Amino acid sequence: MDKRHTLTQRRRAAGYGVEHKPYSRIEILVRWKSRCAYCGALAQHLDHVVPLSKGGTDTENNMVPACIGCNLSKGAKTLAEWAESFRVEPPPF
Repeated sequence: MDKRHTLTQRRRAAGYGVEHKPYSRIEILVRWKSRCAYCGALAQHLDHVVPLSKGGTDTENNMVPACIGCNLSKGAKTLAEWAESFRVEPPPF
């Protein structure tokens, strides 16, 4: 495990008052074959499915790999909030 990553994540979790359990970034990426859980592209990041700011835990069962585009567009949104951002409004006629 990457010590710096573990320390940073522990500090972030404590800042939000949520649970933290150490996990291996590499093991998560290998399990998903380095593919984004959202679109299937090459994953470079890990994403908290339920964001820490919304009460999600910093544990392996709340982490999935994500490509840069998906991770940055999802940000601190829940999956439902993020899905809403893709809604296309019908024309007003």
